[in-house]
Amino acid sequence: MAQNNNESSSLSFDSSLIKVSFETTSTGLPYAIVELNHKPVNSLDTNFLQEIIGTFTKLHLLFEQDKCYGAVIRTNLKVFSAGIAFNELYYKTTNEQKFKVFWTAFQEVYKTLYLSPLFVISEISGSAIAGGCFLTLCCDHRIMLDNPKVKIGLNETLLGLSPPKWLASLFCNTIGVKNGVYHLQHGTLFEPKDAKAIGLVDTLVSDVSQLREASANEMNSILSKTEPNARSTVKNYIRLPLINAHLLQNGERKKDLDSMYAGVNDPRVIKYLSKVLQMLKSKRKPKSKL
Repeated sequence: MAQNNNESSSLSFDSSLIKVSFETTSTGLPYAIVELNHKPVNSLDTNFLQEIIGTFTKLHLLFEQDKCYGAVIRTNLKVFSAGIAFNELYYKTTNEQKFKVFWTAFQEVYKTLYLSPLFVISEISGSAIAGGCFLTLCCDHRIMLDNPKVKIGLNETLLGLSPPKWLASLFCNTIGVKNGVYHLQHGTLFEPKDAKAIGLVDTLVSDVSQLREASANEMNSILSKTEPNARSTVKNYIRLPLINAHLLQNGERKKDLDSMYAGVNDPRVIKYLSKVLQMLKSKRKPKSKL
Protein backbone atom coordinates (compact mmCIF):
# COMPACT_ATOMS: atom_id res chain seq x y z
CA MET A 1 0.00 0.00 0.00
CA ALA A 2 1.51 3.32 -1.05
CA GLN A 3 1.76 6.13 1.45
CA ASN A 4 2.64 9.79 0.96
CA ASN A 5 5.99 10.89 2.40
CA ASN A 6 4.37 13.61 4.47
CA GLU A 7 2.11 11.09 6.19
CA SER A 8 5.19 9.38 7.60
CA SER A 9 7.44 12.31 8.30
CA SER A 10 7.99 16.03 8.25
CA LEU A 11 11.63 15.29 7.31
CA SER A 12 12.68 16.20 3.79
CA PHE A 13 14.04 13.42 1.58
CA ASP A 14 14.37 15.54 -1.56
CA SER A 15 17.38 14.45 -3.64
CA SER A 16 18.23 13.95 -7.28
CA LEU A 17 20.28 10.87 -6.38
CA ILE A 18 17.89 9.04 -4.03
CA LYS A 19 14.12 8.98 -4.07
CA VAL A 20 12.31 7.94 -0.89
CA SER A 21 8.67 6.90 -0.64
CA PHE A 22 6.74 4.93 1.95
CA GLU A 23 4.55 1.86 1.86
CA THR A 24 2.77 -0.15 4.52
CA THR A 25 2.45 -3.85 5.18
CA SER A 26 -0.92 -5.59 5.16
CA THR A 27 -1.04 -4.95 8.90
CA GLY A 28 -0.41 -1.22 8.50
CA LEU A 29 3.29 -1.09 9.44
CA PRO A 30 5.23 1.57 7.48
CA TYR A 31 8.50 0.99 5.66
CA ALA A 32 10.57 3.00 3.19
CA ILE A 33 11.36 2.45 -0.47
CA VAL A 34 14.84 3.84 -1.12
CA GLU A 35 15.37 4.18 -4.85
CA LEU A 36 18.97 4.74 -5.99
CA ASN A 37 19.16 7.04 -9.01
CA HIS A 38 22.80 8.09 -9.50
CA LYS A 39 22.98 7.81 -13.28
CA PRO A 40 24.22 5.99 -15.19
CA VAL A 41 25.24 3.06 -12.93
CA ASN A 42 24.90 4.19 -9.28
CA SER A 43 28.67 4.63 -8.92
CA LEU A 44 29.69 5.23 -5.33
CA ASP A 45 31.32 8.65 -5.16
CA THR A 46 31.58 10.88 -2.09
CA ASN A 47 28.38 12.79 -2.76
CA PHE A 48 26.31 9.66 -3.34
CA LEU A 49 27.68 7.96 -0.22
CA GLN A 50 26.84 11.02 1.87
CA GLU A 51 23.32 10.99 0.43
CA ILE A 52 22.92 7.35 1.48
CA ILE A 53 24.13 8.16 5.00
CA GLY A 54 21.80 11.14 5.27
CA THR A 55 18.81 9.17 3.99
CA PHE A 56 19.24 6.32 6.46
CA THR A 57 20.02 8.67 9.34
CA LYS A 58 16.61 10.27 8.77
CA LEU A 59 14.93 6.87 8.48
CA HIS A 60 16.51 5.85 11.78
CA LEU A 61 14.92 8.91 13.41
CA LEU A 62 11.58 7.68 12.06
CA PHE A 63 12.25 4.25 13.55
CA GLU A 64 12.69 5.89 16.96
CA GLN A 65 9.32 7.60 16.43
CA ASP A 66 7.63 4.32 15.41
CA LYS A 67 7.04 5.72 11.92
CA CYS A 68 9.27 3.40 9.87
CA TYR A 69 10.37 -0.17 10.51
CA GLY A 70 12.07 -1.29 7.33
CA ALA A 71 13.63 -0.19 4.05
CA VAL A 72 13.81 -1.67 0.56
CA ILE A 73 16.79 -0.53 -1.52
CA ARG A 74 16.09 -0.67 -5.25
CA THR A 75 16.88 1.05 -8.51
CA ASN A 76 15.25 1.53 -11.88
CA LEU A 77 18.64 1.83 -13.57
CA LYS A 78 20.08 -1.11 -15.50
CA VAL A 79 22.76 -1.68 -12.85
CA PHE A 80 22.14 -1.96 -9.11
CA SER A 81 25.57 -0.43 -8.55
CA ALA A 82 28.82 -0.70 -10.48
CA GLY A 83 30.78 0.01 -7.29
CA ILE A 84 33.20 2.75 -6.35
CA ALA A 85 33.62 5.57 -8.87
CA PHE A 86 37.08 5.29 -10.41
CA ASN A 87 37.78 9.00 -9.98
CA GLU A 88 37.73 8.42 -6.21
CA LEU A 89 40.58 5.92 -6.55
CA TYR A 90 42.71 7.07 -9.46
CA TYR A 91 45.77 9.12 -8.51
CA LYS A 92 45.20 11.72 -11.27
CA THR A 93 41.69 12.54 -10.07
CA THR A 94 42.11 12.38 -6.29
CA ASN A 95 44.52 13.44 -3.55
CA GLU A 96 45.04 12.54 0.09
CA GLN A 97 42.43 14.96 1.44
CA LYS A 98 39.77 14.04 -1.14
CA PHE A 99 40.40 10.35 -0.60
CA LYS A 100 40.13 10.78 3.17
CA VAL A 101 36.69 12.39 2.83
CA PHE A 102 35.59 9.69 0.38
CA TRP A 103 36.83 6.70 2.38
CA THR A 104 35.45 8.08 5.64
CA ALA A 105 32.04 8.27 3.94
CA PHE A 106 32.47 4.70 2.64
CA GLN A 107 33.24 3.48 6.17
CA GLU A 108 30.25 5.39 7.51
CA VAL A 109 27.87 3.81 4.99
CA TYR A 110 29.02 0.41 6.28
CA LYS A 111 28.39 1.42 9.89
CA THR A 112 25.05 3.09 9.12
CA LEU A 113 23.59 0.31 6.97
CA TYR A 114 25.03 -2.73 8.74
CA LEU A 115 23.81 -1.54 12.16
CA SER A 116 20.52 -0.13 10.90
CA PRO A 117 17.62 -0.83 13.29
CA LEU A 118 15.47 -1.20 10.17
CA PHE A 119 14.96 -4.50 8.40
CA VAL A 120 16.71 -3.74 5.11
CA ILE A 121 16.08 -5.61 1.86
CA SER A 122 18.04 -5.13 -1.37
CA GLU A 123 16.28 -5.72 -4.67
CA ILE A 124 19.11 -6.67 -7.03
CA SER A 125 17.62 -6.03 -10.46
CA GLY A 126 20.99 -5.38 -12.11
CA SER A 127 24.61 -6.23 -11.47
CA ALA A 128 26.06 -5.42 -8.03
CA ILE A 129 29.81 -5.30 -8.50
CA ALA A 130 32.44 -4.64 -5.81
CA GLY A 131 31.03 -1.65 -3.89
CA GLY A 132 27.59 -2.54 -5.23
CA CYS A 133 27.95 -6.00 -3.70
CA PHE A 134 29.08 -4.29 -0.50
CA LEU A 135 25.77 -2.39 -0.29
CA THR A 136 23.81 -5.62 -0.55
CA LEU A 137 25.99 -7.36 2.06
CA CYS A 138 25.01 -4.67 4.57
CA CYS A 139 21.34 -5.60 4.12
CA ASP A 140 19.32 -8.23 6.00
CA HIS A 141 17.82 -9.93 2.95
CA ARG A 142 18.88 -10.00 -0.70
CA ILE A 143 16.51 -10.73 -3.59
CA MET A 144 18.04 -11.06 -7.04
CA LEU A 145 16.72 -11.13 -10.58
CA ASP A 146 17.46 -14.55 -12.06
CA ASN A 147 19.13 -13.34 -15.23
CA PRO A 148 22.61 -14.71 -16.16
CA LYS A 149 23.58 -11.23 -17.36
CA VAL A 150 23.18 -9.93 -13.80
CA LYS A 151 26.32 -10.48 -11.72
CA ILE A 152 27.29 -9.98 -8.08
CA GLY A 153 30.59 -10.23 -6.24
CA LEU A 154 33.77 -8.59 -5.00
CA ASN A 155 36.26 -8.39 -7.86
CA GLU A 156 38.82 -5.99 -6.35
CA THR A 157 41.74 -8.39 -6.77
CA LEU A 158 41.25 -8.25 -10.54
CA LEU A 159 42.15 -4.55 -10.32
CA GLY A 160 45.18 -5.18 -8.14
CA LEU A 161 43.38 -4.04 -4.99
CA SER A 162 42.62 -5.86 -1.77
CA PRO A 163 39.20 -5.17 -0.25
CA PRO A 164 39.40 -3.65 3.24
CA LYS A 165 39.66 -6.13 6.08
CA TRP A 166 36.15 -5.38 7.32
CA LEU A 167 34.61 -5.94 3.89
CA ALA A 168 36.45 -9.25 3.51
CA SER A 169 35.12 -10.29 6.93
CA LEU A 170 31.61 -9.23 5.99
CA PHE A 171 31.81 -11.32 2.82
CA CYS A 172 33.13 -14.35 4.73
CA ASN A 173 30.45 -13.97 7.40
CA THR A 174 27.85 -14.20 4.64
CA ILE A 175 29.08 -17.16 2.60
CA GLY A 176 31.48 -18.87 5.01
CA VAL A 177 35.21 -18.43 5.53
CA LYS A 178 36.43 -21.14 3.14
CA ASN A 179 34.22 -19.98 0.27
CA GLY A 180 34.86 -16.35 1.11
CA VAL A 181 38.65 -16.60 1.04
CA TYR A 182 38.58 -18.58 -2.20
CA HIS A 183 36.28 -16.19 -4.07
CA LEU A 184 37.92 -13.04 -2.69
CA GLN A 185 41.23 -14.26 -4.12
CA HIS A 186 39.66 -15.07 -7.47
CA GLY A 187 37.55 -11.90 -7.67
CA THR A 188 34.55 -14.06 -8.57
CA LEU A 189 31.48 -12.46 -10.09
CA PHE A 190 28.55 -14.82 -9.56
CA GLU A 191 25.57 -15.44 -11.78
CA PRO A 192 22.29 -15.49 -9.80
CA LYS A 193 21.93 -19.26 -9.39
CA ASP A 194 25.51 -19.59 -8.17
CA ALA A 195 25.06 -16.63 -5.81
CA LYS A 196 21.95 -18.28 -4.37
CA ALA A 197 23.68 -21.65 -4.00
CA ILE A 198 26.57 -20.16 -2.03
CA GLY A 199 24.36 -17.96 0.18
CA LEU A 200 25.32 -14.59 -1.27
CA VAL A 201 21.65 -13.90 -2.07
CA ASP A 202 18.55 -15.32 -0.40
CA THR A 203 15.86 -15.37 -3.10
CA LEU A 204 15.73 -15.49 -6.91
CA VAL A 205 12.85 -14.20 -9.02
CA SER A 206 12.23 -14.26 -12.75
CA ASP A 207 11.17 -10.66 -13.42
CA VAL A 208 11.01 -7.21 -11.85
CA SER A 209 7.34 -7.48 -10.88
CA GLN A 210 8.15 -10.62 -8.90
CA LEU A 211 11.10 -8.78 -7.36
CA ARG A 212 8.74 -6.13 -6.00
CA GLU A 213 6.25 -8.75 -4.82
CA ALA A 214 8.93 -10.84 -3.10
CA SER A 215 10.33 -7.87 -1.16
CA ALA A 216 6.84 -6.79 -0.09
CA ASN A 217 6.07 -10.33 1.09
CA GLU A 218 9.35 -10.60 3.00
CA MET A 219 8.83 -7.21 4.63
CA ASN A 220 5.28 -8.10 5.57
CA SER A 221 6.43 -11.41 7.07
CA ILE A 222 9.25 -10.04 9.23
CA LEU A 223 7.50 -6.87 10.42
CA SER A 224 4.24 -8.60 11.30
CA LYS A 225 5.92 -11.37 13.30
CA THR A 226 8.58 -9.50 15.29
CA GLU A 227 8.81 -6.65 17.78
CA PRO A 228 11.03 -3.97 16.17
CA ASN A 229 13.30 -3.15 19.14
CA ALA A 230 13.84 -6.81 20.01
CA ARG A 231 14.73 -7.59 16.41
CA SER A 232 17.17 -4.68 16.07
CA THR A 233 18.79 -5.51 19.43
CA VAL A 234 19.49 -9.08 18.33
CA LYS A 235 20.92 -7.74 15.09
CA ASN A 236 23.29 -5.45 17.00
CA TYR A 237 24.42 -8.28 19.27
CA ILE A 238 25.81 -10.08 16.24
CA ARG A 239 26.98 -7.18 14.09
CA LEU A 240 28.37 -4.59 16.51
CA PRO A 241 31.46 -6.65 17.48
CA LEU A 242 32.54 -6.73 13.82
CA ILE A 243 32.14 -2.96 13.52
CA ASN A 244 34.00 -2.45 16.80
CA ALA A 245 36.87 -4.73 15.84
CA HIS A 246 37.49 -3.20 12.44
CA LEU A 247 36.46 0.44 12.71
CA LEU A 248 35.67 1.72 16.19
CA GLN A 249 38.45 0.42 18.41
CA ASN A 250 42.17 1.20 18.76
CA GLY A 251 42.35 3.63 15.87
CA GLU A 252 41.22 0.98 13.37
CA ARG A 253 39.35 3.51 11.21
CA LYS A 254 42.52 5.52 10.58
CA LYS A 255 44.55 2.34 9.99
CA ASP A 256 41.99 1.28 7.41
CA LEU A 257 42.09 4.70 5.74
CA ASP A 258 45.91 4.79 5.63
CA SER A 259 46.05 1.23 4.29
CA MET A 260 43.58 1.94 1.48
CA TYR A 261 45.27 5.20 0.49
CA ALA A 262 48.61 3.40 0.31
CA GLY A 263 46.93 0.70 -1.75
CA VAL A 264 45.48 3.00 -4.42
CA ASN A 265 48.88 4.71 -4.75
CA ASP A 266 50.75 1.46 -5.26
CA PRO A 267 52.34 1.58 -8.76
CA ARG A 268 50.87 -1.82 -9.60
CA VAL A 269 47.37 -0.64 -8.73
CA ILE A 270 47.83 2.58 -10.68
CA LYS A 271 48.85 0.47 -13.69
CA TYR A 272 45.73 -1.71 -13.40
CA LEU A 273 43.41 1.27 -12.92
CA SER A 274 44.98 3.05 -15.90
CA LYS A 275 44.23 0.05 -18.10
CA VAL A 276 40.63 -0.13 -16.88
CA LEU A 277 40.07 3.58 -17.46
CA GLN A 278 41.52 3.33 -20.95
CA MET A 279 39.23 0.40 -21.69
CA LEU A 280 36.20 2.34 -20.43
CA LYS A 281 37.12 5.35 -22.54
CA SER A 282 37.45 3.19 -25.66
CA LYS A 283 34.01 1.70 -25.05
CA ARG A 284 32.48 5.19 -24.91
CA LYS A 285 33.92 6.23 -28.28
CA PRO A 286 31.34 6.14 -31.09
CA LYS A 287 31.91 3.32 -33.54
CA SER A 288 32.78 4.24 -37.11
CA LYS A 289 30.04 3.62 -39.64
CA LEU A 290 32.60 2.91 -42.39
